[in-house]
Amino acid sequence: MGSDDVLNTLSDRFSKARMDRIVSAALSKEADEEVEEIKKRLKAAYSDTGISAEGVTHGKISRTSGYPVIKIGNNGEHWPIDSLK
Repeated sequence: MGSDDVLNTLSDRFSKARMDRIVSAALSKEADEEVEEIKKRLKAAYSDTGISAEGVTHGKISRTSGYPVIKIGNNGEHWPIDSLK
């Protein structure tokens, strides 16, 4: 059973509002995991440069494009670019 089959089965069983909550919960959990992975990689790659990975975060779910999107960013912190030093 593929992911499309799972989504179709869930859509048949639940209302659109309930499906939106299910999708939002799944995306939020995935975004949390991705943020932790990015932090881990930043800490490993830039540990000696003073760059802080703690600013990495994700926003809320946006559906303005017609499908759910979560943006992951650095919470407004700007890291130094080596080529500009």
